[in-house]
Amino acid sequence: MSRQSQQTKKTIKNAFLELLEENASVEHVTVSEISKRAHINRSTFYDYFDNVADLNVRLFAEVRHNLSMREIYPVIHNLREYEESVHQFIDYVEENRALICSLVKTTVGSELLNQLAEEEVQYRMDNVYQLSGTDQNGKRRVSISNFKVYGAVGFAINWAQGHIAISKEELVKFILEFTTLGNNDDWTYHDPSVEAQAE
Repeated sequence: MSRQSQQTKKTIKNAFLELLEENASVEHVTVSEISKRAHINRSTFYDYFDNVADLNVRLFAEVRHNLSMREIYPVIHNLREYEESVHQFIDYVEENRALICSLVKTTVGSELLNQLAEEEVQYRMDNVYQLSGTDQNGKRRVSISNFKVYGAVGFAINWAQGHIAISKEELVKFILEFTTLGNNDDWTYHDPSVEAQAE
């Protein structure tokens, strides 16, 4: 897809989110309204999406994909892979500030972001349980991980909204330090199948 096509598609998405914020319901948003807000012809809209429902499904699928660490790394084996996933996450947030800010202001968008945060917490919990065991110390680390993931997501969203005046590099550094502080051992992944073969 050409750069111009990518920009047109992004403009359509942003127009849709603006209207969704105003109407609070997908059912009340029309192709004509989106086209007018995006300053395009109706025919141009159909070059990219079948209808409003298709736009809605594909937009939120894209956001879910890009904001989910599990999509970037199905299994995080070490701290280096985790750092790379954080960089990609923040790159996406920076490139799509308008989209993220619009999402936060809509009921559907807020629910999606909360759901993603919960899923990321569960993902981290699964990693911590696997790496640390289910003893009392392991459970304590899970609770700490929950707090750190929710905190990191909230911090990134506030940064996207302009509430936190720091650079992208500073944000990445903060999230890495905040989410890994005191938990470095958790990021040394052990494959149970390999360990079983070794025994």
